[in-house]
Amino acid sequence: MSLVVRCQPYSALGQNGSSLYTGGRPSSAHAYPQRLAADEQLGFDAAVTAIGLKASVSEAQHPLICEGIRRQKGELAIAMLLQYKDDQYKLDKVHLLNGIC
Repeated sequence: MSLVVRCQPYSALGQNGSSLYTGGRPSSAHAYPQRLAADEQLGFDAAVTAIGLKASVSEAQHPLICEGIRRQKGELAIAMLLQYKDDQYKLDKVHLLNGIC
């Protein structure tokens, strides 16, 4: 006895031709309709806090972890500098923390 499996070709397009896969993000039609100013401030404060955190591991024992943390903090700081390039207050906070860490 042999098993025959027939498969339909997979299509990543929905019935109306739109993409079914959104990369884990909501589609633009339904993406966060009520974004608040407080949400942006909360995100900014969380990012500033993340940049300012100190690792609690020894760099001598875990050099790759420390290098990865430094790199991620640097990339986050650059992204924030680009995002908030027109807001001097936020730029000052990012510059101050980036110089300390």
